Amino acid sequence: MVVRMSRNTQAAIILALYAIIFYVFFSNIVKPIEHKKKIIGQETLAIKSELQTVENKREGYNKDQKIYSERYDEFNKMNEEVTQMEDKLPSRKDMAELLEGLTAAFQGLDTKFVSVEPTIARSEEGGIADAIHIEVKFYGGYTDVASYLERIEKGKILLGVQSLSMESDSEVNPLPLVTVNLFSILSGHSKVKAKETDAQIVPPKQDPFLLGNKPRDNTLPGNHQVTMIVWNTKKPVALIDGKIVSVGALIDNKKLVRIERDGVWFSESGTEYVLALSKKKS
Repeated sequence: MVVRMSRNTQAAIILALYAIIFYVFFSNIVKPIEHKKKIIGQETLAIKSELQTVENKREGYNKDQKIYSERYDEFNKMNEEVTQMEDKLPSRKDMAELLEGLTAAFQGLDTKFVSVEPTIARSEEGGIADAIHIEVKFYGGYTDVASYLERIEKGKILLGVQSLSMESDSEVNPLPLVTVNLFSILSGHSKVKAKETDAQIVPPKQDPFLLGNKPRDNTLPGNHQVTMIVWNTKKPVALIDGKIVSVGALIDNKKLVRIERDGVWFSESGTEYVLALSKKKS
């Protein structure tokens, strides 16, 4: 049996089939794709937001890095300045050079040297470093005092002026007596006992050149005094009659040949003379 349909019916059936096919295609293919596109779009926005957050953090990190880099450079510069300052601080091994420099600074000035007396002050437990105090006395005018302090300031070793006083005594000297108290920190500080190679400032104590109550016959003649000795260093020095001297110096045509802990030795024509470290008067 053959069913004949009109053209309109055939067209309606074809349209219905197309509608069904389109619905199936839209429901199973287009709609899932649209849904996935929507999800991808949301994820894209989220990723863009996260990227912006990361970029903001990166900018923050870059700023922090720049700040830390600048601070690091400042620290290095400060560290270099501290190192340079530490290099100018005296150590026990510099005592001879330091004392010679303090007396050599008087050259060419209209002054009369009196004395130089260093004292080492050990730091207390937990302290940073030992300190050295140096009292320098001389007769001089205001201009010479200023020139002397300027020379000390330009010296290799860093010293600070703790105090300065001037006293007039025209009966002794027409120029005022100047007392300069200098101060510095000793570098290379250690709480352990000082090594034998470290220079040591020896305070006046007993006379090692006395045998019983009788002095040796070869004591250096003349009214000379040793008031300070810096020994156990490459270049030991002694303060004799208010002047810093080292091995090779001449006093009354007698050559200084040896500086020891408690005295100095001179030689002339094969004969040796000794000069003991003077006792401090209490």
